[in-house]
Amino acid sequence: MNEATTIFRCTGCGLYYAFPPTAIPYTIFDQSDDSTLTPIVTGRFRHHRAPNFEQYLKLITRYQPHGDWLDIGCHRGFLLAAAQKRGYRVQGVEAAKGVADFAKNRLSLNIRLGEFDTIVFDQRFDVISLTSAFEYFPKPRQTLEKIASLLNPDGVLLVVVPNATYHHFRSILERLFRRNWLAFDPPERLFHYDDSTLTALLSESGLEAISRPHLAPIHSPIWHRLTGVWLEQANPWWIEPHRRLTRWLFYLLAGFEQLTTHRAGLFSQELCLIAKKRTEVMQP
Repeated sequence: MNEATTIFRCTGCGLYYAFPPTAIPYTIFDQSDDSTLTPIVTGRFRHHRAPNFEQYLKLITRYQPHGDWLDIGCHRGFLLAAAQKRGYRVQGVEAAKGVADFAKNRLSLNIRLGEFDTIVFDQRFDVISLTSAFEYFPKPRQTLEKIASLLNPDGVLLVVVPNATYHHFRSILERLFRRNWLAFDPPERLFHYDDSTLTALLSESGLEAISRPHLAPIHSPIWHRLTGVWLEQANPWWIEPHRRLTRWLFYLLAGFEQLTTHRAGLFSQELCLIAKKRTEVMQP
C-alpha cells in the first residue's frame, strides 16, 4: 500500500475506505500513448483480459442476449468492442481523456467523455456494466441510484470490483511474512467492497443482487518487468508459469469457498454481482 494512504474499515457498516482519498482518482488512467496497442487492435495478439471479457459476456447473455449496453468507466473499450461484435448497441462513459480517445478513435466506439454522475442520458439501457471501475467512484450510492434510474425494467447491472476480504487477508499475510504484495493497491481506489457491503449498497440504491458468479482469474501481463514497457497483450503461459498456477489454485479454492458459503471470501480476488431493479422500485 502507498505510504501516503491508509486503509480504514468502518466499524458500523464494515466498508473499507482509503484516507486521505485521492482527489481525482481516474487520472491514473489518462494515458495517451497507445502505440503499443496496435498489435491488439489489428488482431495479431489478444488482450490479456480478453478471456475475462468473454466470461462477462456469457454471464450477461443469460439475462439479456441483446439490447443497449452502457459501460461505465470503459477505459480503452475492449469489453465494449467485444459486446458490439455480439450484436449489442454499445455506449461507453470514460472520464480519462487519453483512454477515451483510444476507444473512440482506434476502436470506433460511441464514447462519452466525462464523469458518469454529471452526464445526462436520454435513454435507458438493457445492460450496464461497471468492471474494475466502481472502486474509484467518490459517491457510490449516488452512482448506483443513477444506474438504477437508467436501467430498463428487465435490465441488468454487472459490477466487478476487487474483493476487500481477499485484500484484507493478503495484507495480514504481508505483515506475517514481511513481504510487499501490494494489498489494496493502487492507492487511488477510494473504496474497497466485500460481499456484504456491496450487497447492502445495491439494496439501499434500489437494486438487488440476483447472481454471484465465480470469475476466472485475471492473468496480468508481466512485460514491464521483462522489457520495461507496459504491454497489454497476454504473455505466454510458459513465462512465469508459477504465477498462473497460483492464480488457478486460488480460483479453485475460491470456487469451493463460494459453493459452501454462497459469497466471495478469502480466496476470491474479485467480487462479481449481477443485479436488477428491486421489484418494489419498479412499481408505480
